[in-house]
Amino acid sequence: MAQWSSKLFEYTWLETAAGRYSGFVALANASLRQTADALALPLGDAQRQTLTEQYRKLDVWPDVGPALERLRSAGFRLALLSNLSDDYLLANMSRNGLNGLLAPPLSTDRVRRFKPATEAYGMGEAAFGAQRSEIGFAAFAGWDAVGARWFGYPTCWVNRAGQQAETLGGDIPLATRDMTCVIQLASL
Repeated sequence: MAQWSSKLFEYTWLETAAGRYSGFVALANASLRQTADALALPLGDAQRQTLTEQYRKLDVWPDVGPALERLRSAGFRLALLSNLSDDYLLANMSRNGLNGLLAPPLSTDRVRRFKPATEAYGMGEAAFGAQRSEIGFAAFAGWDAVGARWFGYPTCWVNRAGQQAETLGGDIPLATRDMTCVIQLASL
């Protein structure tokens, strides 16, 4: 799983750097195929599709719903900005009961550039009609936190896995293993 995920991100970065865009699902399939081949694991098309479809069935962490409800009640507008496709994002929002808390998702499908491309992060400004300095960004991955910070978003890193901080880009001042940093970011 870790190798597949790593290869998937490599492919998104490669396509963005090369000015190409196949979309998340195509790259998830290609990266899974490459990973299975590299590990000499037999994996048919049906098995690969079943595994790729799991991105449509992601569970949120238990503290996400209450944190989003708190932010929404405080008047914050919220949206997902993700490399996942629109249909996967909508399926996950519905599955996790987040539809009433979040605005329509901002999929990189809209700009045909994966994060950390500035076009991807720029979707937040366009969607909310706000300056980047007025938009808080919560990242799951260290590289995404750095990219959002470089773009100019006040950023926090929800470092669930306790990963080592990125050395390129400097420290992310707000980083916790739960949604605490998101609440702190909203309080700034």
